[in-house]
Amino acid sequence: LLADADVITDSLLSDHLTVFASDEMEGRETGSRGEWLAAQWLSRMYASLQLIPMGPDGGYLQSFELTATVTDSLEYTLTDTGSGQEQRWVAKPDAGAGPGLQLTFGGSDTLSGPIAFAGFGVKDESAGIDQLAGADLSGAWVLVFDELPYEVDGETVVNSTITNSVRIGGILSSGAAGVLLISDRDSSSFDESVQVGNEILSKPTNFRLPYRGGSGFRGFGPAIIQVRRDLASSLLGLDGTPLDSFRDSVIESMKTGEAEGPRWLNRSLS
Repeated sequence: LLADADVITDSLLSDHLTVFASDEMEGRETGSRGEWLAAQWLSRMYASLQLIPMGPDGGYLQSFELTATVTDSLEYTLTDTGSGQEQRWVAKPDAGAGPGLQLTFGGSDTLSGPIAFAGFGVKDESAGIDQLAGADLSGAWVLVFDELPYEVDGETVVNSTITNSVRIGGILSSGAAGVLLISDRDSSSFDESVQVGNEILSKPTNFRLPYRGGSGFRGFGPAIIQVRRDLASSLLGLDGTPLDSFRDSVIESMKTGEAEGPRWLNRSLS
């Protein structure tokens, strides 16, 4: 490399990266047209450098098979455990925004369970807060506010070492089926995101080499789902109380050391 230091310049690298990282390459996603274009571009570059082709067809490319996960739709059923009334929705391309649920991570398993509200889902020993204590959350959905209130009006509420991943990990380690995050977005923005997610739902994901008879990572079982604000208000039974006011009351209970543990709602989700 030292011998080629005069050749490998900022300008040279910039020229190549501008092409390779361009929008035309579509992120070079596995199996996409952009990946094929990137491979062709690299082949031309190798040829220009007079590198010896080692591909099986005398070129620079070698094909191999991958397995992937393909999801054609997601079905949600919200059940009022008191009346037995069900609300069903199937998320798929052209399905619309639905009742206000969006899978953001995991969910490779079929999941079903009751819903419990747990504030922000925080366990902070330094502040004497444990919003997961006092209930067996195994197999349950845990409904929590999304944005953690680290500091409110200049007062520390949640220790900054408790990141979102630490919080989610703590909830799931209790055996919960998944986490329902009350979104901070307005309904219009939320619905737009749901529709975008529906359009790409059927795209293959989790590409992997079919080694060991096809074994390997099959996806993350528990699910993390975003919940639209109006649906969250309904699940919580706020009866006209603004969601933000309720959120503020939860924060206040955390500040005064009176934060409660999980509260079971009269809903289940599958």
